[in-house]
Amino acid sequence: MTTHDDDSPWLTVREAAARAKVGRNWIYDAVRAGRLRAVRIGARDIRVHVTWLDAWLAAATLINPDAPGDDVPIPLAFSGRARR
Repeated sequence: MTTHDDDSPWLTVREAAARAKVGRNWIYDAVRAGRLRAVRIGARDIRVHVTWLDAWLAAATLINPDAPGDDVPIPLAFSGRARR
């Protein structure tokens, strides 16, 4: 298994899942459903930009949406919906 290159903003599905603390299938499902933006490299490999992943996580806030933390900017490029 390779480790993430800290200089690269691109994450493998495994790295994205680890960062989000979810299973790889959650990442694949979110990409398939259009909730998480990703790029396909070749026939099989998928990469997720770290800002896309962070925006997806921030948009999925369902617990205590009024809690402190509103000062954290969310990228405007995100257009997905939170999973319920």
